Amino acid sequence: MRVFPCFISPVFIGLSVAIPQGGGKERPGREDLRVLSQVEHDPEMLFHHLMRLAEPHFAATRREREAITAETWPQRREELRRRIREMIGPFPDRTPLNPRVVGRLERDGYAIEKVIFESRPQFYVTANLYLPQPATRHPAILFPCGHDSNGKAAALYQTACLGLVKKGYVVLIYDPLGQGERSQYVDPETGRSRVPVGTSQHSYDGNRLELLGYNLANFRIWDGIRALDYLLSRPEVDARRVGVTGNSGGGTLTTYLIALEDRLKVAVPGCYITTFRHRLETRIPADAEQNFIPIIKNHLDHADLLGLAAPRPVMIAAAIHDFFPLAGARETYAQLRTLYAKLGVEERVGMVEADAKHGFTKPLREGMYGWMNRWLGVDATAEEPPGQVEPEANLQCTETGQVLTSLGGVTVYDLTQRLAEDLIPVPPSLPTRAEVEAYQARIRVRMREVLALSAPDNPLEARTVERREGNGYLREKVVFSSQPDILVPALLFRPRKLTASGRAVVYVAEFGKEQEAKPGGEIEALVRAGDLVLAIDVRGVGETKSQVVRRGDYYHIYGTETELTYTSWMIGRPLFGMRVTDVLRAVEYLRGRKEAVNRPLAVYGVGAGALLALCAAALDQHIAEVHCREMLVSYRNFLATPVPRFHCNILVPRLLRHFDLPEVAIAIAPRALVLCRTVDARREPLPRQAVLRTYRPTVAAFERLEAAEAFRVE
Repeated sequence: MRVFPCFISPVFIGLSVAIPQGGGKERPGREDLRVLSQVEHDPEMLFHHLMRLAEPHFAATRREREAITAETWPQRREELRRRIREMIGPFPDRTPLNPRVVGRLERDGYAIEKVIFESRPQFYVTANLYLPQPATRHPAILFPCGHDSNGKAAALYQTACLGLVKKGYVVLIYDPLGQGERSQYVDPETGRSRVPVGTSQHSYDGNRLELLGYNLANFRIWDGIRALDYLLSRPEVDARRVGVTGNSGGGTLTTYLIALEDRLKVAVPGCYITTFRHRLETRIPADAEQNFIPIIKNHLDHADLLGLAAPRPVMIAAAIHDFFPLAGARETYAQLRTLYAKLGVEERVGMVEADAKHGFTKPLREGMYGWMNRWLGVDATAEEPPGQVEPEANLQCTETGQVLTSLGGVTVYDLTQRLAEDLIPVPPSLPTRAEVEAYQARIRVRMREVLALSAPDNPLEARTVERREGNGYLREKVVFSSQPDILVPALLFRPRKLTASGRAVVYVAEFGKEQEAKPGGEIEALVRAGDLVLAIDVRGVGETKSQVVRRGDYYHIYGTETELTYTSWMIGRPLFGMRVTDVLRAVEYLRGRKEAVNRPLAVYGVGAGALLALCAAALDQHIAEVHCREMLVSYRNFLATPVPRFHCNILVPRLLRHFDLPEVAIAIAPRALVLCRTVDARREPLPRQAVLRTYRPTVAAFERLEAAEAFRVE
């Protein structure tokens, strides 16, 4: 086994990455290495592939919904709730709320109390309680917030609360985690958030939780349930007349809470309801709690989530020019009316539309007032009364404006680490050769299950579209079909004279085949040493990247790559597993080349590509050696890193419930495995001894198979 120097990959900056851009126009003075420019192809190949995979699930969801009758509804309702609980993870036990009122604002006809309670021990929730005067028993509204950075103090949400309290409702509005006074990433030195509030914080926390089979919605919903517990504890509240409303992310929580919480009697979710088909077509990822995993595979859509309220009254509030597609909201409304008609209560479904963009605008608020009045028995008009919103500081519950700097307590990150201690299995002790070999067989089966891999059922249909000489070697542009609608473009580099010692190498770089294909790169070094090298673009990388770019950065935590990743999770086919399939098919193609016959087969991977290479080598025993450069040391390390710099595209839901990378590496023994310049989740190189500590089970397995020298850390 030859040793090659560790080349350095692109530098990572901020929350995003600086990368070479595959595809596009040829740049002056640079050789055109594109393959698909010479082949008829779909530039949105991966997106359309995902939509095709989703289609049978959409059809099955529709059939299940159409089969509902009044007699089967109770059983169907419990089954859907069971699926939701399975996707988001079990709720914790109820613990003392320890509520306290820390301030009170007296206003004309109402008061606002500033409240802090604990939805979990030392997990503080900041809230405002709007109380009508006089302080008798009133109907009440629970008001989860959308994604405004200042949470409960957002002007539109204050306006809605004022409208409700002036009509005689008690209203409890609370800050979502990661917003308002509840930033989860406060820098203790500056008091400012290290991660943008709202969607970014939700995505960081949610991505970590998915490795454990939990969804951030578990935390968001539980906050809402405990907020309802507090609301119902107040003597001013008539517990028989409690509704829930919210907009955008608050519309999401309104939908979840009415689905799971029977104490709520009526709901009006705003600017959220659509259908998954319509939402996916917009190419907007939504954040972690808005994507139950794998909700599409589990045959639930927005009509099924909101339908769990039946027979309680629900109204959809929708904006005509929203990024949540109005056509989907109207379709869901029609589906709900069908369900409610079967139950004999069709009049309990309503819809209000506003000729406006996304937001809890006045027409939607007034529609909400009228619906609440109708079903909670309030004798008031739907017209919004005038009101004066408060400066944010007036509504602040903590001294510093942030829970973490005022009260301390725990964060979602802290609670995730506690879950990890309970859920991540201890690596097995494998004291004998037979036990190692049995474990290798088990881990391969488990990997195929977790990565959702299946045996390919289509021919590769490989073809060479160009041959060229240069830089002392021959180069071919190749394309093959990994799946019937997935093309993998590749560059095959062949030494002018093949030597007996040369290998056949599949090369997988994080950002595509061009990353190391330039003169002086690692691929050239391998070819000059006598290796036959096939460099590939796995689906959605390099030339096959989508042309859709959100927020100015394809790899933004809330960008296009995230959208595709989340979609793959929702249909139960993780994008990471699909890309492993592309590597395995590249191995299959290279093995079939006459130049590769009788040559040892190796896989080289860089960055995220190293993770793909490692998994492919564990699964395909034709691979004689694997070299992983700048690879993440472990998924446990990702879980333990507050702000990782690897994209969520490397993650697989529930993976850590089954195995981690050192266990995957065991499946490679006794074949050669080299870890070069291994990094932590921040992309910082780790000392060799730190890597060896993490890979102790791997070292032991190689030793049991009498191949200690085959595992190297450089």
